[in-house]
Amino acid sequence: MKAISVLCVLPLTHAARIAKRIDMYLEAGFQVEAVAFERDYGGGRLPACDVESLGTLLHGQLLRRVPRLLRSVGKVRAAIRRHDVVHAFNPDMALLALVAGVGLGRPVVVEVADVREAQTADGLAGRVVRGLDRFTARNCPLLIVTSNHYLSYYRDWLGVKTPELVLENKLSGSFCNEVQAVDSPEMPGCVLRDRPMRLGWFGRLRDGWSLRVIDAISRSPQNEITVTAAGSLSPPVKDLPRLATSNPRIEYLGPYHHPKDLPALFGSVDVVLACRSPEVPSCWSRTNRYYDACLFGKPLIVRAGCADADETARHNIGLVINEESPEVAASAICRITAEDLDRWRTNIRALPRSVYANDGDAEALSAAIANVVK
Repeated sequence: MKAISVLCVLPLTHAARIAKRIDMYLEAGFQVEAVAFERDYGGGRLPACDVESLGTLLHGQLLRRVPRLLRSVGKVRAAIRRHDVVHAFNPDMALLALVAGVGLGRPVVVEVADVREAQTADGLAGRVVRGLDRFTARNCPLLIVTSNHYLSYYRDWLGVKTPELVLENKLSGSFCNEVQAVDSPEMPGCVLRDRPMRLGWFGRLRDGWSLRVIDAISRSPQNEITVTAAGSLSPPVKDLPRLATSNPRIEYLGPYHHPKDLPALFGSVDVVLACRSPEVPSCWSRTNRYYDACLFGKPLIVRAGCADADETARHNIGLVINEESPEVAASAICRITAEDLDRWRTNIRALPRSVYANDGDAEALSAAIANVVK
């Protein structure tokens, strides 16, 4: 039987989540090609398939992207002709694929890994964005979400009943096997007994509140906590390199390769900052660093009201911050004790592998896509 051919329509070329999804297709024996926009920030990981550029796309500004999306319709349509099904990453890419594929009869699957403020905003702009999202989801035979919390947007806000598949941002089973087969590097000495605590902040860094917390921690004379940050920067955290230059307790390493660099990064810290805003829609998100931290046995610091906080509290694997003030939150982090870290580490290292490894997800994805194509 001929392998199913998938065209992936990407909003950017470098992204760990997208690369992992394409790996799932390749692992399941699918043929994969991608068309992708270039973005104004680096870092991340390239997918393991051929990628055709669609030009540059602005960060954010959902409605202002429309002219660029329209100019790419011809290229996308030509690519759609060569494949059995389209996997569009994010609603705007799905809308582009639906427009480009009119009359071709190729199903378009949409994957949602974020719901942004523009999608839940009041006023005309918010209604327009939701109208486009509603049209897109209703014309797709499958909705893939990385957090089941996103379903509240599609079910409750939009009234969409498209069948869903939840694929969390877990790590590949093969990578987990590699990590668990060797001794990961660890910080020397006993934290908060022989040495200060080192906090890690990794990933696509875009939470301005977290940056203010880090700044407050680094300026506190009552502790010696140090911070290691790594990843690509979005505008809300553009001051991080300046803070790192002016404060010896903050280290910024720049972008990194996911997952290759994870053992060294997580082996160099004691606890991981994984905070998002508790306001809708940010609170629905699940962060890559939650799953990364679980694999490497590093306790988490998260904000109450967020999806990661629910799991952190349930498993007792880190600090859940209730404070809104960055300064008060920094004080709570500074009060972490050696006993807290010991308890959280014991619990996180006892987690079942299914919490952070995507074993079986490739089979679930391939079965869902095969059902769409038949």
